[in-house]
Amino acid sequence: MSYICYQCKEKKTGKPWIIYEDNPNICMCGYLCNVKSNVVSTHYDKVLNREDFDYLCPILPKKNEREIFIPKSEFEQSLMTDDEYQKYTDEYNEYFAYRPEEHQVYLENKENDSHSKCIEDEYNISDNDSDDY
Repeated sequence: MSYICYQCKEKKTGKPWIIYEDNPNICMCGYLCNVKSNVVSTHYDKVLNREDFDYLCPILPKKNEREIFIPKSEFEQSLMTDDEYQKYTDEYNEYFAYRPEEHQVYLENKENDSHSKCIEDEYNISDNDSDDY
């Protein structure tokens, strides 16, 4: 079987990497061509060769800049009601589920802040003890 890749326009032989139902059918030769094209966002539900994929993952729409999740401090979390805290936890898990590196950086920063606060508290306690005035 031969076909022309929709993205790179090269004539290929063999089975296409992915085939989208259209008139005529849209064929892609590989993953990179599929990602570069915008066909996947409009034809996701029209994949003909689903048996070639273990798990076909939909493309999620990108959130605009206003919808970036900002983690709350422990104090802010303590002021939340149970329902608000549950919603916050769900948003937290959803946001960091696909951002493991960002989550790791957040946790390291949180740990560093906690350590700094501990050192500052120890310094303040020892400073107050030595004051004779």
